[in-house]
Amino acid sequence: MPMPRCCAACSASTARWRRRWTRPCLAPWGIDVAERRRAWMIEADLRALGAPAGPPALAPLPPLGSAARALGCLYVTEGSTLGGRQLARALDGLLPPGPEGRRFLLGHAEAHAAMWRACCQALEACGADPARRAAMLAAATATFAAFEAWFTPSPGGVALPPGAE
Repeated sequence: MPMPRCCAACSASTARWRRRWTRPCLAPWGIDVAERRRAWMIEADLRALGAPAGPPALAPLPPLGSAARALGCLYVTEGSTLGGRQLARALDGLLPPGPEGRRFLLGHAEAHAAMWRACCQALEACGADPARRAAMLAAATATFAAFEAWFTPSPGGVALPPGAE
């Protein structure tokens, strides 16, 4: 997938998450969703890369009907920031020095480690209950499937995750 298309898919996905993560509230689990938002970062990257405006069509997101499901999705999105930091370094030979074009991949910089630890603590606390753990796992699996569909080119259109048809 060309870099601007990849960034556009990330942008569309973060915008969708932002709209959907107004509820359920994750504050009881120590998670401030507002501080984790990165849509502005990918939008800045798209501008820096000269990508065309407008998000691509994407497969649907999994439902986030409970805090446990939202935490399962958060696991995937926050975990992706770990690999994103590695990818950002790999762009050193392709982009000028600095954060331009890779803000989204760099994530929250100095706050990153603390935010990941808080995410893990919330997952452990919520997942101590077997029913909530099952909901977290189901949502994480569905989120991985959505991400795979977003970044897998398919002839003739958008790839949908299994069971989303």
